[in-house]
Amino acid sequence: MKTQTIITLAISCLLLTDCVAISKRKSWMWRKSNPDTTSTPYVSFIEINLLKEVIWVPTPIIATEVNSSPDYLLDIDFHTETKNEYHKLDSIRYKIIASDNRTINEGVLPIKNGELSIRSYSPGIYRAQCTTKPSIRLGKQKQALNGTFTIYATGSNGQPKSIYINNIILNYYKPKIISFF
Repeated sequence: MKTQTIITLAISCLLLTDCVAISKRKSWMWRKSNPDTTSTPYVSFIEINLLKEVIWVPTPIIATEVNSSPDYLLDIDFHTETKNEYHKLDSIRYKIIASDNRTINEGVLPIKNGELSIRSYSPGIYRAQCTTKPSIRLGKQKQALNGTFTIYATGSNGQPKSIYINNIILNYYKPKIISFF
């Protein structure tokens, strides 16, 4: 009887609210959400996620994530309200550091799909949602990590620009088996 109730609840949820059950993967994240108008060049929002690339496997009632690489990638969400500041994000220099000040991995990766565009649902904000290829090895980390990043961009005038993000804490998020949204 209990199994029938769970199945009925899951089907009802899918039909009534369009929610899907998924697994949430392990990741590290940093977000600059408070506008800092004193930084040069000005950027209103940056989020950097360190996570594994996955593919979605459709199964009955749920969608399941399967890792498609043993390495991690950088997922970048970048917003600016300055119309003529940036054209695209080109590459990112990164340095990932453990809590004991030991460098775990560092290098420079090209950014895929780094062009900034205005979105219909957020007028006045230019945004790039982009990633790198999965090539960052972390080992078996289960703690917050520190990071230093330099995003290399091309300005709207064709000149190179750099955005420096120094000594930040990448918060660790444990994987969850199932979540509904």
